[in-house]
Amino acid sequence: MRIEIAVDTIEADEFCEWLNLHGHQAIIGNSTGNYIDGIWTSVNEDANEKMRDLWDDFCNH
Repeated sequence: MRIEIAVDTIEADEFCEWLNLHGHQAIIGNSTGNYIDGIWTSVNEDANEKMRDLWDDFCNH
């Protein structure tokens, strides 16, 4: 899964590193939007839910 993390995300560096260690292709983007496989999470319920799940997993590791 390709993930682009918003540049203004709290702990973006740590989240990006964690995602990459867990098999994702994560980068910190140049915008304030989050994207999963090119889909903006702000306009897509499935992508938004997946990003929330990943963030929850990261916060609880």
